Amino acid sequence: MTQTAKVEYPAKFLPMKIHDLDYGESGSGKSEFNKATAKQAVRENPGKKIKLIVNDGSLATWEALISAGICEYVEVGAREYPLTVTDQLSAGWWPKDWRDPSSPLVKPTADSLDSYCFTMFEGASVLGKYIMGGVKGGMAWRAANGEQMGPDAIVSIRDGEYDDKGKLIGGSGNVYGTNGTAHYMAAQNHMVECINRSRSLRGHVAWSAHEVIMDDMVNIGDLKNPVKVRKGVVIGGPECCGKALTPNLQRLFNNTRHHQVLGKAVKDAKELDDFTGTVFNDHETAHRVWTREHFAQSGATNVKYKALTRNVDDSFPVYFDGKMGQNALDYYLALHNAKLKELESM
Repeated sequence: MTQTAKVEYPAKFLPMKIHDLDYGESGSGKSEFNKATAKQAVRENPGKKIKLIVNDGSLATWEALISAGICEYVEVGAREYPLTVTDQLSAGWWPKDWRDPSSPLVKPTADSLDSYCFTMFEGASVLGKYIMGGVKGGMAWRAANGEQMGPDAIVSIRDGEYDDKGKLIGGSGNVYGTNGTAHYMAAQNHMVECINRSRSLRGHVAWSAHEVIMDDMVNIGDLKNPVKVRKGVVIGGPECCGKALTPNLQRLFNNTRHHQVLGKAVKDAKELDDFTGTVFNDHETAHRVWTREHFAQSGATNVKYKALTRNVDDSFPVYFDGKMGQNALDYYLALHNAKLKELESM
C-alpha cells in the first residue's frame, strides 16, 4: 500500500491495546515504525510519556523525543543480574532517576504506571544477548564462576598467569565463560515470561527483534542426546535467545510485522519483487512492512517469513510501502477502518 494522496487521520485511531512485535534487519525501519506509533499514542493521551528499554544503536532514533522530555529510557547492558532486571522492567519497574545510569529500579505504583502510554522494548534479541552474556548474573558469567546448568561442560577461562600454588602472578585474573544448551533453554523461558508479563503494562507495548533465517527443526531425542530432524522448511523470523523461539514467537503478540528494504543502488539495475511484480529502478527503495506470512528468495532458498495481523479479512493489505514512520500510521489506520467495518456489520 503506497500512499499517493494526502491521508486525513482521525484524532484517535490506535487500537484499544497494542502488544505487537516488529522484526527485520538493522535499518529496515522497525524503530521508526514504533516511534511514529508512540508519538501518536502521546497525541491520543496528552500529558503521558513513553518508556524505552534499549541496549543497542536504536537509541539514536528516539533522541529527539528524549530531548523533548516525552521519552524516558534505560540502557540495560551494564546493569548486573539480567534475569532480575528484565523481570522487573517487564513488570513496570523503572529507575528512580532514569537520567542516572546507576539509579536502582523501583517498584511501580498505580500512579507511576499510569504516567506512560507507550512502552518500547528495543528489543527481544539484544535483551536475550544481555541475559546470555558475561555481565554479573548473566549465563556466561555463571558458567565462568563454576555454576553448573544442565549436561553441558562448564567452560571457565581465567585471564591471568598463576604459580604452582594457584596464586595470580600476572594478568587481570578475570574469569569468562561460554554458553551451553541449558543456558539457551533457561533464557528463552525467561524471555517468554517477560513478554507475557509486559502485556499487563498500562497503555501500549511494543517489542522489536532482529531477523534470523533458520531451518525448521524438530528434536526427537532429549537434552543429553538431541536428535534434530529438518522439517523441510526454511523460516525467516524474529531472533530471541537463539533460534528455537523463532517459528512460534508471534503467538505471544497481538500482531507481528516483518520489515524489509527493497531496491538496489546499482546503475541501470532493476530488481523484481517476486511477490508483487513491482519493479524498482536505479537508487529507488521502498520500506516495506509485511502484515502476513510471505515467501521470498534468499540466494537459492525459498524462505517463509513469519508475519501475522489478527482480526482482519482478506481485503486487508498484505504489505504497506512508504516512508519510514508513515507506514505505521497507515497500518493502524487500516486496522481502525477494519474495526469500523466489523462494527457496521453487527
